[in-house]
Amino acid sequence: MRFAIPALALLGVGALALAVAADPAPTTQPERTATPAAPALSAQEQRLLSQGYKPHMRDGEKIYCRRESELGSRISTVQHCGSVAELTTTTQDGKDYLRTQRTQINPVGH
Repeated sequence: MRFAIPALALLGVGALALAVAADPAPTTQPERTATPAAPALSAQEQRLLSQGYKPHMRDGEKIYCRRESELGSRISTVQHCGSVAELTTTTQDGKDYLRTQRTQINPVGH
């Protein structure tokens, strides 16, 4: 016990000295060469990327795919793919369907 207290005190002082010590001077990084800019993405493409879709090339066409859990299964997954136009149409159709269902259930809008 006699040895443990001074040892812990010295460790504490050492840790405090490191914490208080001044940060080292920043090192300069070498200048980077300009990389070619990525092609600008449309708002629809950015929305698909934010929803988890990843771009792929299939038969020379750019498509977006994402994996989703199969309905009713905890294990298997299904890959959904499509072009920007197809996925946008599918999303809009789903929104229209929900809007129709809401108005049928609650036609007054309360």
